[in-house]
Amino acid sequence: MSTTAKPGLLFLLAEPGPDLPVAEFNAWANDDHIPARMAIPAFRRTTRWAAKDGRRPHFLALYEIASLAVLDEPPYSTFARERSEHEADLFRRVAAFDRRTYELVGYGPGDLAEYDPARDAQPGLVLDVVAIGGRPGREEELLRWFAQEHLPLVAKVPGWRSSRFFRQTGTATPKFLLLQEWESSERSEEESTQWTVKPAQDVESWDERVFELMGTWVQTEGV
Repeated sequence: MSTTAKPGLLFLLAEPGPDLPVAEFNAWANDDHIPARMAIPAFRRTTRWAAKDGRRPHFLALYEIASLAVLDEPPYSTFARERSEHEADLFRRVAAFDRRTYELVGYGPGDLAEYDPARDAQPGLVLDVVAIGGRPGREEELLRWFAQEHLPLVAKVPGWRSSRFFRQTGTATPKFLLLQEWESSERSEEESTQWTVKPAQDVESWDERVFELMGTWVQTEGV
């Protein structure tokens, strides 16, 4: 992985509409959409998740990529205009679709120079997803909180696998994403409360969701 470009994340939340059976949606995602992207070496790992919290959208796909530049280059940049008739029809039947792009700014265990999700093929079984709205002018403080306060606390919680902190691109105000992988969802209330202590002075919004693993695709080229 290049040391000059920050690792990127393509984040997709989706909810099939009433005319799109879940089985059809899952078959398309697993057999068509994801394999086409994993054929690109810069796509390092893809995971699919289903909501455990009863909220919608229900399905989450995380595409972990070497850098966001790959999204502006062929073959990825040609996918939208080269959709099959079936895929175009399927997209029309999706009720909700939330696409975001992020750059990695913090990672534990280890540091950014060591980060390559393709070397850690098996993710945790449960994922905490926290969308964070930062206060303007407090971005550095929020990054310091993640590295110096949050990581040392969460690393002590049984079942913790990893934490990643991302900055969203293309937004006027600072927005971040905290992804936390766990071996299972069996955590005590005290443990759950401990890691969710947030820096109130640096945060305008904090929206947490919980998902469980559906599937994993890992890049083998260059690993």
